[in-house]
Amino acid sequence: MQQATLVDLSLGGVAMLTEEPLPSGGLLAHLNFKLGVPDDPDPPEIRAATEIVRCVKQRGVGRATEYLIGAKFLDLDQQNFETLQRFVDRQLAREESAEEPAPRMKLQRPIAIQYQRFDDFVDEV
Repeated sequence: MQQATLVDLSLGGVAMLTEEPLPSGGLLAHLNFKLGVPDDPDPPEIRAATEIVRCVKQRGVGRATEYLIGAKFLDLDQQNFETLQRFVDRQLAREESAEEPAPRMKLQRPIAIQYQRFDDFVDEV
């Protein structure tokens, strides 16, 4: 499994930063991440297959090149969808209570994420 950082989240998909480019149209067989807030001892975990819809090269000050990956969910089961919906609703409620709510949901802090390319998964089977 590869490591990435989840930076944006919706019911339709994710945006994440990776150290390697992932081509648009490619599939990720596994995308695993835990949704939590500080002091949550047992955050729920989301597992889903996704399709890569965007890959944009990013360069940060003092950092190596990263890639901003946009991926849409392909197979969220009912339990994962409901867990994700509760998390998104909580985050949006926090933003609405702020003085200047953001037009879209950004995570208050990045979430560590793991992924596996579909091709790598097939090679293992």
